[in-house]
Amino acid sequence: IAYTTFNLPFAIWLMRSFFDEVPEALEEAARIDGATHWQAFYKVALPLVLPGMGATAIISIVFAWNDFLFALIFTNSETQTVPVAAAQLVTQTGTLWGQVMAIGVVILTPMVLFGLIVKNYLVSGLTMGAMKQ
Repeated sequence: IAYTTFNLPFAIWLMRSFFDEVPEALEEAARIDGATHWQAFYKVALPLVLPGMGATAIISIVFAWNDFLFALIFTNSETQTVPVAAAQLVTQTGTLWGQVMAIGVVILTPMVLFGLIVKNYLVSGLTMGAMKQ
């Protein structure tokens, strides 16, 4: 719930800018052609904002994945996340560099792979709502 509290307002704000970019004339043309309101939404507006939805999903996932503070405060030793476990390898007696680097690879690998898979959606989605016409 804590992640949703901070990600949801940002996602709504971002998605609103993407939906504002969809020309009303396209939806009106679909309605004139006989489409219902929902058909116009699903067949006209939704395909136009899919890159924006992808970018919003990517950013929300990355925010949740990288959030260290909530995990540090709200978890215990049995339910801690990987970044919190990595932070515990730095102690007063020294740093366990081998384990820190191994956990770093574990932390970064899913996000790097995810980023490589969705990079095209991210670029097109982030530039979609950037300018008013």
